[in-house]
Amino acid sequence: MNTLLAMAGSAQRWNMDKAKKEAIQVTKEIVVKFIETGRVSPSNISEVFPAVFEVVSSTVCEDETETEE
Repeated sequence: MNTLLAMAGSAQRWNMDKAKKEAIQVTKEIVVKFIETGRVSPSNISEVFPAVFEVVSSTVCEDETETEE
């Protein structure tokens, strides 16, 4: 039983790691598009990236909880 719980916890962590990696990748692509279109300057990327990541990450988390239900 403990082994099953450990495996379930490990799988859940893996899913969160995967979701976080996907959120980072999507955020990067969005910010690059913003830079290419002139909406964001490379000099203020430190302000924009965390804000975009927060929105993307919360959206990914919402989608995961909806699919689990």
